[in-house]
Amino acid sequence: MEGEIYNMSTCGVIVTYNRNELLINNIKANLKQIVKLDKIIVIDNGSDDIVSDFLAKQKNIDFVEVVRLDKNIGCSGAFALGMRTAFEKGFEWVYMMDDDGMPSNEYTIKELLDYLHSNKISSDNKVIANSFVCFNEKEVSIKVLGEYDIEKIIKN
Repeated sequence: MEGEIYNMSTCGVIVTYNRNELLINNIKANLKQIVKLDKIIVIDNGSDDIVSDFLAKQKNIDFVEVVRLDKNIGCSGAFALGMRTAFEKGFEWVYMMDDDGMPSNEYTIKELLDYLHSNKISSDNKVIANSFVCFNEKEVSIKVLGEYDIEKIIKN
C-alpha cells in the first residue's frame, strides 16, 4: 500500500503571467523532485510575452503542456481551469503553484504524498491544500491565523 501512492498519477499546475524566468525556475525545481510529476500544465493567464515560445526553447521540459488564455481571468479562474484540465485528463492528484513559487526542496511532492497516505486521504476526497508564500525565511506574504510570523503560525 505504501508504494502505491507514488504510482498515482500526479500533475503540477502552474499559473503564470508575464514571468517567464520565474516560471522556468519553478519548472526546473519540479524536475529535481525525487517523486516525479507525470505532467506539468502551465496556465498562461493572457501573458504579453509568449510563454509557449519561451518554453519551446528550453531543454528537458517536454512533459509541460501550455494552456494559453487570450485574456487574464485572474488567479482563481486560472487555478480552477488548471484543476479542471488536470482532472479531465485523468490525473489523480493535482499539485498547484504560482510561477513565482516552487517546491521548498527535492522531497516536497514525496512529503505531500506521504501526508496524504498517512492520513488515509484518497484521490476520491479531492483535498485542496495550500502552502505558505513567504517574503523571507520568517514571514509569510498573506496573514495566516492573524499572523505574518511563520513560527507563531506553526505554534497555533
